[in-house]
Amino acid sequence: MFHSVRALLYSKGFSEKGHYCLFQFTSNIFKENNELFELIAKADRSRVSRQDIAYDCMDSNKEQAQDAINTAKELLELTKKILTK
Repeated sequence: MFHSVRALLYSKGFSEKGHYCLFQFTSNIFKENNELFELIAKADRSRVSRQDIAYDCMDSNKEQAQDAINTAKELLELTKKILTK
């Protein structure tokens, strides 16, 4: 997810300075594309969940993992479409 969002940001001539800013800035740039906006928001929520799991000893479950995988796949496919236009 990170690399898909990062590719979108780079396509507009910007580079990231941190994970949080990457997701916030990119969602702002692409806010007219509702599908992409929602996927970036879901990816950002996954980022926060991953941080909680890795650093705050929070639990995760199979449903969360599958949702993150599905979001990553959808985001990658949409990113490919946008970047090949």
